[in-house]
Amino acid sequence: MRSNLIISTLFLIACFSGCENKKLQYFEYSEIQSLVLDSAIGNPKVWNRDTTISNYKPILNIDIADSLDLYKLRVKEDLLKPRWLDTTNLFVREEFLNLIESNEIITLKNPDEDVSNLKIDNYVLNFTKEIQAEYFSNDTIGHLTFYPLINNRSLINAIQVCNFHKFGDWGFCKVFFLKKTKGKWNIVGSNMLWIS
Repeated sequence: MRSNLIISTLFLIACFSGCENKKLQYFEYSEIQSLVLDSAIGNPKVWNRDTTISNYKPILNIDIADSLDLYKLRVKEDLLKPRWLDTTNLFVREEFLNLIESNEIITLKNPDEDVSNLKIDNYVLNFTKEIQAEYFSNDTIGHLTFYPLINNRSLINAIQVCNFHKFGDWGFCKVFFLKKTKGKWNIVGSNMLWIS
């Protein structure tokens, strides 16, 4: 009886330790950012005004904010108002509400803490905090800010907020809800937080 109790305790400790050490892999972080970027600002080909350029990759100014505090409450409010959300059949509202409310939320700036290593296939990324007054096609197309990614210890749900600025008076902020199914991340819901 005592040996069974010891074995059970050791098993639980091992399981708990395994959960604690789980971490979003760097390639997954890049996969999520790529999905969000393509969904937020569209196919990069739409920015190409010179059709003679083959393999065109637009330049995008990009930075990663230090905190999500500005939008966390707003995201929760949006989850409580189903009529505003654009979702797929894989979207389960309660999972994302639990993610926001859970004490096990992992909010990370970047898994490797080096944003300059972030690679997104269809764009040339220029890391900068400075936002210009306006941007032009076939030059730098805009400025995108990723807010810290929220995901849980199960690593199957994530929430990503981003801002995009094109001109001083035009931009938007959008939240994306992601789910990992069969080893691949997918956007299962989204909502515009503001547009100007």
